[in-house]
Amino acid sequence: MLLLAIFMNLFEVGDIRDSCFSEAMKIYLDSFPANERQSIDLIKKRFNENRYQLFVGKIGDEVAVFSLIYRFKHPDFYLLDYYAVKANYRDQKLGTDFLKALFNEMKLNENKVFLILEVEDPNYGNNRKERTRRVQFYKSLGVRQIESMRYILPPLDNGKELTDMIIMIYPAPKCKKITCETLVSLVNELYIEKYNRSANDPLFKKCLELVPKKIRFI
Repeated sequence: MLLLAIFMNLFEVGDIRDSCFSEAMKIYLDSFPANERQSIDLIKKRFNENRYQLFVGKIGDEVAVFSLIYRFKHPDFYLLDYYAVKANYRDQKLGTDFLKALFNEMKLNENKVFLILEVEDPNYGNNRKERTRRVQFYKSLGVRQIESMRYILPPLDNGKELTDMIIMIYPAPKCKKITCETLVSLVNELYIEKYNRSANDPLFKKCLELVPKKIRFI
């Protein structure tokens, strides 16, 4: 348990039977559109396979914020798959405190491992101001964007709605170089294993083409 603020604590949930898991999933369903959500059954399956870690921030007995972390096969990388604050606790800077504590709890800097973020591209969509604020929020925490790398999130609800994304990373790479080959490997795992797409999927091939040959961070 890690103290986030005077009234909020960070916990890692170790069992899907824990009531915190159910509370986090309610926030999850309330926070993300259907085309960006995976089924709860799939989340439970991956949790039991040790591919997911669930962290929650609690105020008293209530889960106020959660994050779901996906473990890449590459030992140096994780994915901040989902992160959301409960509706009645938004705009109170709880998310900022939570993420700072999460980064510390995962010992990202100490262990020289990286957290990948798929973030909605502020250059697309009908909610560009909101997307821009979200990117700025992450950058204020030290998260950096991979320059010129577009990424397309396939629909996760068997629909047709695609989501234009950017890829961000924390901490900003210093001791270790992130190569084009590394990014291709991570995109490959996301599409083929996490999103269950075919290696012949045109969308997957397009994403691979969008990986920049030279990696820069902004």
